[in-house]
Amino acid sequence: MRIILVILIALSSVSVRAESDHPIHISVAEWRYNAERNTLECAIKLFTDDLELALTTRNGESSWNLATDDQIPNADRYIYDYLSKTVRVSQDNTQLTMKWVGAEYNMDAVWCYFEILEFNASTQFEFTNSAFLEVYPDQSNVNHFYVGEESSSFVTNKDDREKIIKLINE
Repeated sequence: MRIILVILIALSSVSVRAESDHPIHISVAEWRYNAERNTLECAIKLFTDDLELALTTRNGESSWNLATDDQIPNADRYIYDYLSKTVRVSQDNTQLTMKWVGAEYNMDAVWCYFEILEFNASTQFEFTNSAFLEVYPDQSNVNHFYVGEESSSFVTNKDDREKIIKLINE
């Protein structure tokens, strides 16, 4: 856990752009259960240059220019499409619906927001986060889950893409 904290501190102080190559390939996602709405809400931080490379690999387009005045039209749609294929939550062998909320763009990172609808926190679920694994074999995706005051964290990577999780033990 201490290594994850060190990585997160390093990420918050590093500035990158598509022209530069950074040695750490990581994303950080915060998942919060909303009991009132039975949703699992997510905020995921992605390096802008990593996201552009993944979108180029998937779509062939190379002029994303995220976080600039020249950003490709409908960038949110492409990012949602990418994340809906690489970040998945299933319960009872059914993939749950991901509802896009939006994104905040800056030169270093893109914060993406979405929620998983009709989520039952007391039922175990299958979770996959394979974002950027197709472009970076050393990619790690840190995931923090919160239900009220309780939390748990884990990392997905090329060797361990899927988890079976139960947030509330009754």
